[in-house]
Amino acid sequence: MKNKIVVIICSLIIQFAVNLPVSAEDIEIYVTDEDTSVQSNVLLLIDTSGSMDSTVEVDDTYGDSYTITDFHTPTEACITYEQVCSGRRCTNECTETGKVLTRMEIVQDVASDLIETTNDINISLMRFDSDSEGGYVDLASQDIANVKATFQTTVNSYNADGYTPLEESYYEVYRYFSGQTPEYGNASSPSTSDSDALSGGTYIPPITDSCQKNNVILFTDGQPTRDTSSNTDIQGLVSGLLPDDSDLDDDCSGDGECLDELAYYLSNTDLDDDLDGDQTISTYTIGGFGLDGDAVSLLENVAKYGGGAYHSADDADGLGSALESIIQDILSEDSTFAAPSVSVSAFNSLQNSDELYYALFKPGDGARWHGNLKRYRINEN
Repeated sequence: MKNKIVVIICSLIIQFAVNLPVSAEDIEIYVTDEDTSVQSNVLLLIDTSGSMDSTVEVDDTYGDSYTITDFHTPTEACITYEQVCSGRRCTNECTETGKVLTRMEIVQDVASDLIETTNDINISLMRFDSDSEGGYVDLASQDIANVKATFQTTVNSYNADGYTPLEESYYEVYRYFSGQTPEYGNASSPSTSDSDALSGGTYIPPITDSCQKNNVILFTDGQPTRDTSSNTDIQGLVSGLLPDDSDLDDDCSGDGECLDELAYYLSNTDLDDDLDGDQTISTYTIGGFGLDGDAVSLLENVAKYGGGAYHSADDADGLGSALESIIQDILSEDSTFAAPSVSVSAFNSLQNSDELYYALFKPGDGARWHGNLKRYRINEN
């Protein structure tokens, strides 16, 4: 009985379908060859203060995960001491040795390896002034594919020296991205801002397109010190702009105390009036090598109000994971689209319909990306 019912239903469906008027046209989508991708800007600000000369113990597997082959070779050093006293005289005697690298050497290796394996961004590099007065642009923004070797050579030349003018250096980031004159970069040490980042004494901003994403990565292993010279300038920028329901303060003062206020400003202020839309900056922070207390709270606030994320990194693996996560986050936020396309008849290439298509999608890790194919109808108006 059930089989008969199924046969009757199928027969009715077929008869109904046959009686319907059917029309079809073989339509192909014509797409232009225009490249519409816009690479994100990424600036890495590296702490070069004296504390970066402190040593970190590493194991025998150090370097195994790197793509680069010219990473630093760990040295044998004492890692555990014991105080031994004889009468009133006390000395520290080594009880255990191990392989160590300086914090700076680890940062150099991890950053160099990241650059080796990263593509599709524009990269620039900044560091602290060794005399602890702000920072400077050490590598002007360029397509990362063209400056991998230059970036690696530059970052590997860094020596740990001085204090931690994080806020002042971050203020120089603002002046760079907004195309102003250097505040610290013309009188810094051991060098001054890259001449390729300047034109007629003014910074050439990395922002060139209204579709670009702009990002800053701040890495430090310490709390800001000798870092008050930009407080007044930042207070002037943020005055009247900070949300009332936040812990931000336009009367900020003290070493690095205006850092999170500046992060909010950069994340919510258009830095280029000549381009459509708002050109803002997202700020990511990394606290390295056991950073804790108020220093971590400050970096967390900078990332929170700067539209980025905070990461901790106590060793090479942690730092590598933090940087990879940030870069992936930046790349995944890039919106990618195909050039608008019109539908063309496969039977007559001279005839097209009044419909226009374009695809908008968000890049992801896998082969399938989420997005939309949008169709618009063209009218006489």
